[in-house]
Amino acid sequence: MKITTRIDTTKDGVDYINMYSKAKTPMGKMISNFYHYPIETEDGHFESVEGYWYWLSLPVNAETEIMRTLYGFQAKNKGRELRKKYGEDNLRFDDRFEEKILAAIRYKVSKNKRLIEAKYKNLPIIHYYTFDGKVFDVTDDFPWLVEGITNIVRSV
Repeated sequence: MKITTRIDTTKDGVDYINMYSKAKTPMGKMISNFYHYPIETEDGHFESVEGYWYWLSLPVNAETEIMRTLYGFQAKNKGRELRKKYGEDNLRFDDRFEEKILAAIRYKVSKNKRLIEAKYKNLPIIHYYTFDGKVFDVTDDFPWLVEGITNIVRSV
């Protein structure tokens, strides 16, 4: 994550699509992991990709099952809280993590095709958020995610 002045935030939906819960386009909001849309995965039902993301890294037990029901900031906050509680040494590593997350996003996009407008389909997808008047660019933090979502969107 880096603070940047290179991104013109007024160009969201014009020159690029920002995948962010507060994006300027419905498509940008929908492709965000925070988006509340029930997904079916090989690991069962989740209310969001964000909940699934954290669930995949936590030990499987009654306490961590709460991640199935959360979305948005609630999912991120609870996921962080549980990761801290269990500690790095007790977190789960799923060797198919990226594949599973992209499958969940593919599911969500396939159910929300109406939000993938033709005028947005070929725009580059980036990922930044704004806080306290600053722009934080996280596009390069998860290149597999940005590339995967780009491919999913273009195939719809």
